[in-house]
Amino acid sequence: MNYWGEIATGLITALTTYFVTMKRTKAEIRGIEAEASGSELDSVEKAIEIWRKLAEEMTEKMTEQRNEMEKQMDILRGKIEELESENKKLKRELSALRRNSK
Repeated sequence: MNYWGEIATGLITALTTYFVTMKRTKAEIRGIEAEASGSELDSVEKAIEIWRKLAEEMTEKMTEQRNEMEKQMDILRGKIEELESENKKLKRELSALRRNSK
């Protein structure tokens, strides 16, 4: 009969431990979830920053390339004008030579 007191004490101790532990575990879980949510936001912010920097670098690089291409196009336009002028001059000289040879 003395065993009922020990069983009751053990049962009360077990239940108390269970509820205290459960409360602490739930608090820890909420803390971990909040931390995970915070680190997830940090990760998203870092990813956004990486993409933003990449976009800025690409925009800058494309602007530089466009400016370089415009310079090269100006040079080529000048050469085309020179060649067209030279071609017209040579055609006139050729026409003059043909007229003189007849």
